[in-house]
Amino acid sequence: MAIPFRVYRLHTSEYYTIRDVAPICIRAIASQPAVPAGTLRRGVKMEYADQSPAWAAFAQGDIKVQPATLPETAVVAAILREAAVWLEQRGMPLWQSSAFEPDRLVADVVGGQYMLARWHGEPAGVFKYQREDPEIWPDAVPGEAAYIHRVAICRRYAGSGLAAVLLHAAATRAQRHGYRYLRLDCEAARPRLRAVYERCGFSYHSDHALGAFCLARYQLMLPLTTER
Repeated sequence: MAIPFRVYRLHTSEYYTIRDVAPICIRAIASQPAVPAGTLRRGVKMEYADQSPAWAAFAQGDIKVQPATLPETAVVAAILREAAVWLEQRGMPLWQSSAFEPDRLVADVVGGQYMLARWHGEPAGVFKYQREDPEIWPDAVPGEAAYIHRVAICRRYAGSGLAAVLLHAAATRAQRHGYRYLRLDCEAARPRLRAVYERCGFSYHSDHALGAFCLARYQLMLPLTTER
């Protein structure tokens, strides 16, 4: 079963708003009948991305996703370190927190690769957006996909649906740039994380060996656009 998920185009001011709707379909998280966007039933867990608190805030313009600026490098680093430490404390290490010192992120921030989400103006989440990824996708056709890494949200927004909003903000950006796919990866041995991506519409592509790690590669097909 597929439901329409509203993804918003990137404006010249480089943030996402409720205007200029572009449809992208994602699969429903559960097999419950679709209900109108913004409608919730008592006793029913929110099963669709556009019914989450984060989606409601995004639709109202309370969440904006913009390229991080140089003065925001420390903010990006703090969000990533918080996520790394939280995962490590729970026995699910994903990143080395030491990799997120501001001086190690400056070049990518200046290059426009880090996107920062603010909720009511407060830092809420980040992701890294790349136009190529030769390390993990060496077999990719040049120019056919954008790639995202390091999707992280502040712990105070856990459970709000913000991660899904970030993924679809990335999809919108990739669509605007004329890419056919948005791609990401994770360790193949992380079924819960893989399930999150699958619930957001990403399809398994293939495995890829990177050193001692086996990575599962995923992609989301995007509507065609003539803009590049």
